[in-house]
Amino acid sequence: MWEICKDLQDEIVTMRRDLHQIPEIGGDLPETKAYVMKKLTEMGIPFTENKSDSGLMAEIRGGKPGKTIALRADMDALPMTEETGLPFASNFAGKMHACGHDGHMSILLGAAEVLSQVKDDIPGTVVFICQPSEEKSPVGGAKGLVASGVLDGVDAVYGLHVWPTLPSGKIGVLPGPMMAA
Repeated sequence: MWEICKDLQDEIVTMRRDLHQIPEIGGDLPETKAYVMKKLTEMGIPFTENKSDSGLMAEIRGGKPGKTIALRADMDALPMTEETGLPFASNFAGKMHACGHDGHMSILLGAAEVLSQVKDDIPGTVVFICQPSEEKSPVGGAKGLVASGVLDGVDAVYGLHVWPTLPSGKIGVLPGPMMAA
């Protein structure tokens, strides 16, 4: 599996840069949603669309019996003007992926690609949750996704967030809720 991950690194970077250029705010993310659906379709991973916003859920059923685990990433951007001058900077004035959600979605799509290639060896099911409106307070897009039933039958949910104080290549893990918005 590690070899698959290494082979996908350039593609994950490309996805992150593609998503970085199309930041959208709130729950209506048509370009982001279309991009993610295109990638999932290319990977042969079935998905469903949330009826109330741009949320998506994809699923890989493993080849062995087991629990259902959900991996969750946020999709929305912030109302900020990008001034980085990067060749892949935001194409939308006043909107920017300044919080890492472009990276989160790229990591989720990368995980989906890797797991789709080894699905026969996976015990159980992996659900991929693409959540809009994370930046919206107080409940954000999670409320709509939960109401849609995305967590029905899920035994555990794992989310991630890039963190500037952790050294590159390191991860931090905390049990229980964190960053509940």
